[in-house]
Amino acid sequence: MQKARENSARAKEAAISFDVSKTELIHFHSKRTTIEEGLKLGDVEISPKPLVRWLGVFLDSKLTFKQYIEIQISKAKAAFYLIRRLIIHKEVYLYKPYDSSI
Repeated sequence: MQKARENSARAKEAAISFDVSKTELIHFHSKRTTIEEGLKLGDVEISPKPLVRWLGVFLDSKLTFKQYIEIQISKAKAAFYLIRRLIIHKEVYLYKPYDSSI
């Protein structure tokens, strides 16, 4: 927690500002219990989250990537079913008998 205060002070000296509303906290550990200790930046308290998104990858506290894999599988399934629907509709239109009387 001391490091966070030091970094915040250095950032102010260098005229760097952080958007605290976008700041997330996660504790990486291998214990069975979760760490509930938060962080205070200025007058804003940041509580730890069990899952955070960083550069498009979802990280959990034990770095198992289970949630990330589940999210990617659900996205792949959704894309698969959309493509499947397109193929089915394409086949219906391709093999529709042509009526020359119209």
